[in-house]
Amino acid sequence: NSPFFDYSPVFSSKNDDEIIFSSSRQSSVGSGEDPITGESFMDLFMAERDKKEKWSTPVPLNNTINTISNEGSATFDKKKSTMYFTRCVYDKKSNFACDIYYSKRAGNKFGPAEPMNLIDRETNDSSQVGHPCLTADDQFLLFASDMPGGYGGKDIWYVQFDMKSETWSSAKNLGNEVNTNGDEMFPFVREDGTLYFSSNGHGGLGGLDLFKAEAIGEMTFANTAALEYPLNSSSDDFGIIWEDEKDQGFFTSS
Repeated sequence: NSPFFDYSPVFSSKNDDEIIFSSSRQSSVGSGEDPITGESFMDLFMAERDKKEKWSTPVPLNNTINTISNEGSATFDKKKSTMYFTRCVYDKKSNFACDIYYSKRAGNKFGPAEPMNLIDRETNDSSQVGHPCLTADDQFLLFASDMPGGYGGKDIWYVQFDMKSETWSSAKNLGNEVNTNGDEMFPFVREDGTLYFSSNGHGGLGGLDLFKAEAIGEMTFANTAALEYPLNSSSDDFGIIWEDEKDQGFFTSS
C-alpha cells in the first residue's frame, strides 16, 4: 500500500504468491487525471510474497500493459498465461469509454494488449465495460457495465467461451438477484462457485459494500447477503479475492 489509490488485487501465479493490482502511485505512467479519484491515471503493478509472508516492493508491468491511459482491475485464466484487464483510453483531449483487453504472458512480461470487443463501438461509444473476472474453469467471464438492458447504474454481466469456435458469446445480464438500480461491480467467483461482488444498491453500511451470492445453477445465483463488519464499513469496500487453500483473502477498502 502507498499514500495513493491501491486497489483490486488478483492472484497472478499458480501458487498464489504473486499479485497484480491497480495503483495511482507516482511511478505510474498514466499522464491524465482520473475524474473519479482526482489522482493520476492508474497502472497495474506486481508484487511477490516470500515464504515468510513478506511482500516485495511493487513494480509496474511493462509498456504493452501500462500506457498513458488508465489501466485497472485484472483477472487471469487458470494457467495464469493470459491476463484480462480494464483500460480506459485517453488521447490528450478526451477520455473514452472503458473496455476489457487481454494479453498473453511470457514470464514477467506481457505481449500486445488486444480489446475483447464486448460492445460494438460503432453503435455504442459511451457504455463502460470493466472489472473482468474469469470462473475457475475459464468458461465464463463476468464483468461490470452500464450497457443498455440492465437494471440501472452498473450491472454485472457475463459472456461464455465457445471452445469449438474459440469465441465469446454475446453478453447476458446476471439478473436481479444480484443486480439492482444501483451499482454492482468487482465480481469474483470462488472455486466453489460462490459469487462475491460489491454494490451500493443492496443496502449495507455505506458506499460500496461486499456481498456474496450462492451458486444454484450455471450463472444463476440466490441468497445474496452482505459480508459482516469489519469487512464492510461506512466507506467503500470492494475487490475481494480468495486464497481458497488457506481460506483467506484480500480486499480493498477506503
